[in-house]
Order: sequence, then C-alpha cells, then structure tokens
Amino acid sequence: GTLTIDSIYTDIEYVEQALTGIYSTQYYGLPCNNNSYIPWSLNLYRGKLDALTDLYNLNWDATTVYNGYYQTTLSANANGLIAFTEDKVYVAVRRILTFLQNIDQCEELDDYLKVRYCAEVKCVLASRYFDLFTVFGGVPIVEELYQGDEETFNQPRRTLDETVEYMVNLLDEAIAVLPWAYD
Repeated sequence: GTLTIDSIYTDIEYVEQALTGIYSTQYYGLPCNNNSYIPWSLNLYRGKLDALTDLYNLNWDATTVYNGYYQTTLSANANGLIAFTEDKVYVAVRRILTFLQNIDQCEELDDYLKVRYCAEVKCVLASRYFDLFTVFGGVPIVEELYQGDEETFNQPRRTLDETVEYMVNLLDEAIAVLPWAYD
C-alpha cells in the first residue's frame, strides 16, 4: 500500500522484480500456481493447446483440450484454447507498457541494461500477441497506457496484416539490441 509507480521504478530491485513479473505472464510463464489470477493456459485442468501438436507433452487425459479434441467438441470458443480475456494477455500488455514508460526513472540501471530490458519485454509483448494471433488472427493492439480519463477504452480489432506487422516490428527492435547466440 505504500509503493507507487515512482518508488518502484527508481529502485533497481523493484525494476528487476517488475521484469520478472512480466516474464511470469508468458504463455508458459512461471511461477505456476492455482489461484484466481492464473491464465487459462496455465490451468492444469484446461491443458495447453500445444498438447494437440508434437510441441508439448500432456500427461493427463482429463483436460478440456484433450477431451474436446478427441470428442470432436473443441472449437475456437472452447475454454481450453487461448482465451481472449482469461489468458491475461492484456495484463501482460499493461505491465509491459508500464515498464517501458517508467524504466528511465531508475538511475541505478545503466543505459545498456535499460535498453536490454526494454528489448526483452518487447519480445514478451510480441509473444503474448502471437498467442492470441494463433487462435483469433487480428486482435486489438494497445500501444499506450490508459490513464482512466479517456472517453472509451475500446480498441478496434486490427487486420491480420496489421497484427503481424506490429509483432514483427517489436521483434526487429529487440533483435538489434539483444545478444543472440547466432547471427
């Protein structure tokens, strides 16, 4: 109750905790716990959509994904797929936009780390939009934080091409900064 955005982003320890919190919002995010804030894709009872491919091994056949697929009831509306609101994609988006907007306040972080952390969260941002993209195609893209005094919070659904272009641009920005193992 005593922390503010300013006090978080002026302390290197809190900045790195915020970064870790952003990583926890990924599709395969950690830590994995079972509370009301858990994204559907991390809920063991729902299963992962990837379990229908060779990308993921599902060891329990009572999940929504498994049963829906083998009983031929799985559809884009099924609870086992990436959920537009329940997979907390836009929670990740807000955390990332908050991080990008405030990281410059931390004087303890050198410029290299600031740039690198921003590139890292842009990768997470692109991956979260990609999670929705794989099921829904074009999605609403939020590019700045809402302040609460806007007349509307509605964002139009972007076209398939606009969504792909946004994700690719984020990754292109990150590629220029992050230390990749291969050229």
